[in-house]
Amino acid sequence: MALKQLRDKEKPKNESTSALPTVVEVQERVIVQESTQTAVAQQQEQEEDLEKLRNSVKELELENRLSRELNTEYNHTMLEMEKEVIALKAQITTLRGESDHFEMELKLHEMLEEELEKELSEARVKNQARGRIGYQAIGCYVNICSICPFQELTEAMQAHEHTLENLSDQVNGDMVKGEESVKELMEEISELRERNKRLNEELAVSSQQVAASETALQQERENSSELDRAHSEEVRALSISLEDARRTISDVEERLSQAESSLADSRSTVEELRRAADEKTMEVQQLQREIVKYKEAENVQNISNTNPIQTTYFCTGTTRKSRKMCFLIRNPLHLRDFKNLLCSTSTLEHPVLVPEKGFLFIQSY
Repeated sequence: MALKQLRDKEKPKNESTSALPTVVEVQERVIVQESTQTAVAQQQEQEEDLEKLRNSVKELELENRLSRELNTEYNHTMLEMEKEVIALKAQITTLRGESDHFEMELKLHEMLEEELEKELSEARVKNQARGRIGYQAIGCYVNICSICPFQELTEAMQAHEHTLENLSDQVNGDMVKGEESVKELMEEISELRERNKRLNEELAVSSQQVAASETALQQERENSSELDRAHSEEVRALSISLEDARRTISDVEERLSQAESSLADSRSTVEELRRAADEKTMEVQQLQREIVKYKEAENVQNISNTNPIQTTYFCTGTTRKSRKMCFLIRNPLHLRDFKNLLCSTSTLEHPVLVPEKGFLFIQSY
């Protein structure tokens, strides 16, 4: 019973000593987990910063590309406006040439009209002169009547009337033709004047459009110069920010590589710590085993000093060879000591160790 009580007392001590390596392992695991978590958190933060920088670089490149596209589109519109201005100037020159041409034609028609009027006046003068000549001829014929016979006079009168009729018909025809040509010339002159008027109006409108387009082009050029300066400054700022972002990305990548190398070093350090912890746990276990052995030996020594080993003596016969002795031993490590003790103190020659029902018995015959 005393051995059982001592064994029950030693159980909590052994449990407490066996709990020590678990606490050390837990502390080491906590340190390892904290180091790995901090390394992972730093790596995640660096990756997030790198991703943000990459997104900012992409945005800057997109803005630069859009500004370039706007600049090309603006240059294209400016070229189209210059082409329109050149076309308007060419149209104005053609209109001016047509106007000069029509003015020359108008002058020619006016000169023709003057010539026709002169011809008509000359024809009228000729007709009047022919009439006077006819009257003179009639007077001559009347004067000759007294001399010539009547038949000749009548023939001469008829011939003169016939010539007068022919002359009057010719003069009337010439007058009608001259009036028709004059009417045609007047109509052409009026048409040319109207056309010249329209051309002058179109020329004025075109000149106004050209002036407006030139002013707009000048304003556009001024605005374009300002926009070009602003755009160049913006492009310069974007290029500077892009270079800064690239340098920052390179720095972050370098820091990331350093962090990865430090993470690898920390992992190797953690592995070394784990190995050292395993060695320490093995040493602690060895020490615990030695402590347990020492305590058991001390307990056995105390038990042997305070309470002698309980023995049960069975006697099956009257002779000494039929004796059987049983010793209750708590720890199997001390069997050799008990065996040597029995062999040295007992008169029995052959002790035997037999396990039975959780106990170890020493049986001798």
